[in-house]
Amino acid sequence: MKRNLVSILAIISVLLWLIGCGGGGGGSESSSTPPTPPTPPTPSISALSSLDFGVAVVGGSSSRQLLISNVGAGTLNISNLSLAKGTEFTIRNQFCINQSIASQENCSIALDLKPNTQTDFSDTLTITSNDTAKNPLTVALTGMGRNYNVKINEVKKDGCGANLKLLVSVTNNLGVPVTALSTNNFKVFENGNPKPINSITYPITSPISVELVLDFSGSLAVSDQLAIQDAAIAFVDTLTPNQDEAGLIKFKLNIDVNTGFTTDLTAIKTAIGDPYPAGRPEGTILYDSLIQAINDTAGRVAASRRGAVIVFSDGNDEESVSTLENVIDLAVLKGVPIFTIAYTNASKPKPEVMQELAQRTGGEYFLAPDSTQLNTIYGNISNILSQQYLIEYNTLSSGGTTVSLDIEVNDNNNLGEDSKEATGC
Repeated sequence: MKRNLVSILAIISVLLWLIGCGGGGGGSESSSTPPTPPTPPTPSISALSSLDFGVAVVGGSSSRQLLISNVGAGTLNISNLSLAKGTEFTIRNQFCINQSIASQENCSIALDLKPNTQTDFSDTLTITSNDTAKNPLTVALTGMGRNYNVKINEVKKDGCGANLKLLVSVTNNLGVPVTALSTNNFKVFENGNPKPINSITYPITSPISVELVLDFSGSLAVSDQLAIQDAAIAFVDTLTPNQDEAGLIKFKLNIDVNTGFTTDLTAIKTAIGDPYPAGRPEGTILYDSLIQAINDTAGRVAASRRGAVIVFSDGNDEESVSTLENVIDLAVLKGVPIFTIAYTNASKPKPEVMQELAQRTGGEYFLAPDSTQLNTIYGNISNILSQQYLIEYNTLSSGGTTVSLDIEVNDNNNLGEDSKEATGC
C-alpha cells in the first residue's frame, strides 16, 4: 500500500513537471514575438493641379491665393516651396513652410505674376512635404501679359432675341479707362468662332444699380475710418440723381446694415457716414456679405439697367459659411461684376483674394495701402462704369445653351483680352 502511494505521488510529480515545462515553453514563445504596433496616421497633401492668373497688365501684377490642404489623418509638414523659373511668377510669402498642418486643415500662400512684355507665361510650383505618396506635388502656373486690362463686365440679352450685348471696360495699367475705341479695335469670338460686330455704343448712358459693400470690422486702422467713409460718400455723389440707384451693406461678424436699393442717394450717404460701432471684433464675413450683395444686385438688373458690386475690404474672411468659389460662381451665374478695393492697412490683409474676386467676375481690382488713395480709386471706378462699351453681335446660342465668349482688343499693338461664359435665351 505504501509502495502504491509512492508511485502515485511520483506520477503526479512528473505530470506537474510536464505541465510546468509546457506552460513555460508557451510563455517563452509568446515573449519572443511582440505584437504588431498600429500603423501611424499618414498625411495627404491636396492642392489645385493648375492655377490661372488670367491677364496681368504690363507694369502691374496679377495675384492668386493657393490653398494647401491636408486631407489625410496625420500631420502634414511643408518643407519647401520653389519655382522652376522664378522670373515672372514669384511666391509672395512662405508662411506654409515648416508649418504643421493638422488633419482637415489648410494653409494658404500668395503668388504673383508680374509681366514685363505682352506674351504668355508659364511656370511650375513645386511643394515638398512629408506626404510620401505625393512628394513633391507640382502646380502648373499660367498667365498672360498685356498692355490693356479688358473686362466683359456684363452680358445682357436683348429681349431674348438674336443679339447678345456685351458691356466691356478697357483700362490701362493705372486703371484709367481707354476711350474712343472703334469697331476696328475689337474682335468677338463665340465658341472659338469669330463673330461680326453689329454695333458699338460708347459711352453708355443707361442707369446703373450699384451695391456698396463696406468692411467695418476691427481689423481696419482707426486712423483711416473717416477717410474710408468720405471716399465712399464721394463715389455716391458721382451717380445720377433720380436715375441711378445704390444700396449699402456694412459687415463685420454679421451684416449689420443692408439698406436695399434706392434712388434716395442722400439716405445712402447718411448710412455710410454713421459712426463705426464700438468694440468691433476682428472676425469678418466677407463671402457671406458678397453673396447677399450679388443676389440684391441681380434682382435689380434689367435690359435697360446695368449693375455692379463695389467691395472695400482687407480680403480676410474668418466666419463665413460661403467660400471664395461660392461667391465667384454666383457672380458669374448672375452676371454681376465685382469691383474690389483691397485695403492693406489692416491686421490680416489678403489682397490676392480681392484681386481674384474682381478678375474672375468681370470687375476691376484696386490696391489701397491706406486711405489716401481711396478718392482716386473710387473716381477710377466711376469713370470705368461711365466709359463702358456696349458691343452687340448675333449669337447662335438659343434654348438656354451656354457659349464661351472671348473678346480681344488691339489698339496700335496695345493688346488686351478677356473670356466669359454666357447663356442664351
